[in-house]
Amino acid sequence: MPAKRQHISPGQPERTKTGFSELDEITGGFAPGELIIVASRPSMGRTSLLFNLATHIALVENKGVALVTPGKDVFPRLLAFHARFNWAKLLCGEATSEDWQSLRRAGQALGEANITTCDYKHFDLGYFIFCIERHCENRRCVIIDNFENIMLPHRRPWKNEKCLQLKDAVRNMPTPMIISLPLWIEDHSP
Repeated sequence: MPAKRQHISPGQPERTKTGFSELDEITGGFAPGELIIVASRPSMGRTSLLFNLATHIALVENKGVALVTPGKDVFPRLLAFHARFNWAKLLCGEATSEDWQSLRRAGQALGEANITTCDYKHFDLGYFIFCIERHCENRRCVIIDNFENIMLPHRRPWKNEKCLQLKDAVRNMPTPMIISLPLWIEDHSP
């Protein structure tokens, strides 16, 4: 089935380009209030895709990005990704002088970029939406890695309800929101 190309009319809000030419050609970029879901099985590159989008929007498009990801290693991971550097080399003491130069250049570029990072483990969806609305004021895009860790009040893991609440919140935002979700295959039969 051929892809449907998005028609952009004059006067529509500015759309956020992804840096992927075919995706931008099909969608015209992401519009404010859109919820984009990136879903795949674990270890298929969702985080790499989101980091690629974040660095393109911040460094090439020169727009602000709120990057929300679990854990406390957001900036080192983003730095290693942007420098195209295997972080394990640093941890093992095998980084070369070229690696350090690459990391330094990436650090300077990211230091000047308009990227707000937020790390989390598990917390309430209502509080999360409040934080995102607060941080997206000067942002062109909100990117959330591994959305399944964000819980509803009382830790009820009802994914459909979480997605509906998030969709309602995003609809009124001045930015698009991109989230990643892992797809867990329950039936392991071929």
